[in-house]
Amino acid sequence: MKRTNFSDSNIIFFRADANSKLGFGHLMRCIYLAVFLKDRGVSVYFISQSLPEFIIDKLKLLEIPIYILPDKDLYTQENSKADVKNIVDKIGLMKIKPDWLVIDHYSIDSFWENTYKNYYPETKILVLDDLANREHLCDVLVDSGINSNSDRYQNKVPVSCKHFHGTDYVFLDYQLLKFKPQEPKRDFTQKKIHIFMGSQDTSQLTTKYTLIFLKYFEDVNLNIVVGPNYTDQKELNELTIKNAKKTTLTIAPITMVDSLLGCNIAFGAPGVTTWERAFLGIPSIYVSTHPNQEKILEAMANKGFCTYLGSAQKLSEKKIIDGLNQFISKQLYLHQLSLNSLKAVDGLGTSRIGEYLCSKI
Repeated sequence: MKRTNFSDSNIIFFRADANSKLGFGHLMRCIYLAVFLKDRGVSVYFISQSLPEFIIDKLKLLEIPIYILPDKDLYTQENSKADVKNIVDKIGLMKIKPDWLVIDHYSIDSFWENTYKNYYPETKILVLDDLANREHLCDVLVDSGINSNSDRYQNKVPVSCKHFHGTDYVFLDYQLLKFKPQEPKRDFTQKKIHIFMGSQDTSQLTTKYTLIFLKYFEDVNLNIVVGPNYTDQKELNELTIKNAKKTTLTIAPITMVDSLLGCNIAFGAPGVTTWERAFLGIPSIYVSTHPNQEKILEAMANKGFCTYLGSAQKLSEKKIIDGLNQFISKQLYLHQLSLNSLKAVDGLGTSRIGEYLCSKI
């Protein structure tokens, strides 16, 4: 792939947040894109509300500047105006002009974007979205959902907006790309299961499902991952120590790569990790933890991409046990899911969008 180097006058800003309520996926996929751009000589900057220490440490390690904004609920127009004004003030102090602004935020819509454009009309805006539930004033829209298409955004973005849809545009951890298997060669007789319920597992589902696996499934090894603010951390830690031969617990990893490698089945909630599992060809079974995940998971299941059990809040323990039993016992089905996943995600989404941005600076 052709590599283009730019001077410091080529600038891209990222506006994304991460916390225990929002999760960390939005900001992490922005980091993946930023690393690609930075490697090609583009100056990248992050502007976010208060961030967890491990995210700040990751940005510092990558030598990506981060500017922290006051915490505000962006669902109100007044707070959106204040958020934009704080960004404009910071840009003014830096005496620079962004070429692109990349936005990955469910609370930002056309009002926020129009307010920003009033200050910097020349800056192009790229929006990362998958909900299609609000209007955007953007030049580029990226929706990497498996069922995504431009019809979902009809009358929600300008006619001139450039669209990128589907799993060809999934952003992945740059450290993961060297591990892409050519075809699944997994031994499903040994169940090595990756469990991750998302970084904001406020319902302590991780502990609940870990207990189910340990109680009802004898021949499993569990690789369990939780976010930095998991409230049931003490009990979960004690549980994994008690079952040390069958469990490994990782808290707030900088990257998910190490916890995924070696696993041949995955269980959890959807998010950025969904695509990392797919890229590695790990057959996955999911529960939804938020209503906006349900249609996404149904579409993924209908396309033979995963198994979807249902809403975590509504599933009985019996249905979970029965669903898991059926899933992990069908070796041919697991192999097919693995193949489907490998075909769906080739890992080049970051470079595709990164190269497009570089070509438009």
